[in-house]
Amino acid sequence: WRYIYHPFVTNANTATVRINLYVYGASGTAYFDYITLRGSNLSNADFEGGTAGWTQADAGAGWGVSSTGAHTGTKCAYVTASDGLVGIASSNVTCMGTRQRYSVSCRAKATVSNQVRLSVAEYDAGSNLVKTDSDSLTVGSNWQYVQHFFTPDPRAVSYKVELYYIGNSGTASFDTIKIDGSPIWNGGFECATSGAVDGWSTIGGLVASGQTNNSGGGSGVTGTVFTEGQHALYVDGNGTAGGLGANVNVMAGKSYKVSTFANGSAVSLERRNLAVAAVQ
Repeated sequence: WRYIYHPFVTNANTATVRINLYVYGASGTAYFDYITLRGSNLSNADFEGGTAGWTQADAGAGWGVSSTGAHTGTKCAYVTASDGLVGIASSNVTCMGTRQRYSVSCRAKATVSNQVRLSVAEYDAGSNLVKTDSDSLTVGSNWQYVQHFFTPDPRAVSYKVELYYIGNSGTASFDTIKIDGSPIWNGGFECATSGAVDGWSTIGGLVASGQTNNSGGGSGVTGTVFTEGQHALYVDGNGTAGGLGANVNVMAGKSYKVSTFANGSAVSLERRNLAVAAVQ
């Protein structure tokens, strides 16, 4: 198996990209497994840009950005508690897959040992709150890593990360906020219907999608050649070039890296089996 990847930056108008897995040669078979898309979906996640992209989420004594005591870089956010639950919320994130599992994490500390809450508020197309995922963790005066796992609601189209301090006194600090997870549905190719790969569609000159063996210039899932889980994707050129692709939501003006593991006689040393195209 060979690890191949493609870094890219979305332009100012891009909301969706199409990730394509190809067989460029006229013949041969390529196998693909565990394709992921990683990138920084949060704006100003390290607060180096001051308060830009963040707003107060709840009533309280206030919050701001400090130029001292940061975990990474030179700045971090702080929340001062005087009457209980206070917090800050990020700008909307719009590129999560609703059937995928994600984590939100950060570094946190508090002048008075108390709890911080890591939340993800999920909104539908009408900007109505449909779900809140959260977890509360106790932190002390030293920076600690805190993390919360969640699966987005199918109705959700946008999200906000919320950072709360639960205490009647003291100050909590936050830094290096991160959302981790891949929005590519069925990136491990474990889901198929009658041999057709769920969430992926044929591109190029392949004769058919969903064949159960490597004949006829098709594609599908195989349970004999894989590196993660129990299945992988195969793309069989068999005299004609082509592949499979999937549309994925992204955020404009952000850096991403799409990667996969590839195997087989049709895998190119030049990484030409993996491509990304802007859809809109």
